[in-house]
Amino acid sequence: LNMVNPLKDGIVSDVEACKAFVKHIRDCMDPEGAYTIKAAIGVPADTSADAREHLREVVAGIFDQIMFVPEPFLAALG
Repeated sequence: LNMVNPLKDGIVSDVEACKAFVKHIRDCMDPEGAYTIKAAIGVPADTSADAREHLREVVAGIFDQIMFVPEPFLAALG
């Protein structure tokens, strides 16, 4: 058994594990793939543009649209 953390401090640390995790979430929401799924993904406020692009590459093709939202904004929404 090999335990991995797909994310560390909100940044992708294991690409394959992260893709598998996100694909599992998508499959739980829409097993047949019949719906358009838009994802709002919380990211740390100090995330670099490179880290966001890396995350975008990981989730590309899994969700139909993605939007990154800084975590402080999400916290303010409650």
